[in-house]
Amino acid sequence: MDLDGRKFNREREALQRMQEFQHPFVTRFVSEHRDDQYRFLAMPYVGGLSDLFALLMKAGPRLPQAHVRFYAGELSLALEHMHAHGLIHRDVKLENVMRGMDGHLTLIDLGCSKVRGPGVGPDEERSGTVTGTPDFMAPEVLRNQPYSCKVDYWALGCIIYELLTGKSPFAGADADATVRAVLAEQVEYPDILSASAVECIKSLVCPAATRLTHAGLSELPFFSGLDWKALEAKQIAAP
Repeated sequence: MDLDGRKFNREREALQRMQEFQHPFVTRFVSEHRDDQYRFLAMPYVGGLSDLFALLMKAGPRLPQAHVRFYAGELSLALEHMHAHGLIHRDVKLENVMRGMDGHLTLIDLGCSKVRGPGVGPDEERSGTVTGTPDFMAPEVLRNQPYSCKVDYWALGCIIYELLTGKSPFAGADADATVRAVLAEQVEYPDILSASAVECIKSLVCPAATRLTHAGLSELPFFSGLDWKALEAKQIAAP
């Protein structure tokens, strides 16, 4: 990144926030270095297996629901923590979720994150930049409307769908086709999906006004029986 890169500064600020408020499933700041041309950000090394996209390509065409429930649970906890401490990730996607050697997740790449100011609640809608990856961007972002942390939960719904089916809910021939599909907000639910999975995805891939965040999501049948405290403490063995 060049010395004046806004993305660099934004990512550094977000990483420093996560260094102050650490979480087992979110990357954080370690140090900053520079030479005559570039600045570098150091983060904890996630030595491990792959990102979720690579996992799906290797183990696919789709993952068992029990595995997806585990990964979705850890990612939901990561998002809840970020939002509680004033961050919206804004680029949650398979490639930005790493699996460590222990199989647990780390949410990385905070370069698109929005750092919210004091007094701004996580569910409060504010104008924001159109940023992210089209396949995982919520329609309110694409429409350049005010949005809240709920855009990250839309992306989580897309991730759950793709891990369970092996394809994006809004796959298009190109980026423009994908954007049109997202804006249409029409999702096909194949028979391979269980009723609880469909309910879970529909609670996330839906208008922002009715979209669930972690508190509501954790009560759905899809996550029935999951010990959230044990999951956050990494006391549940990874798939």
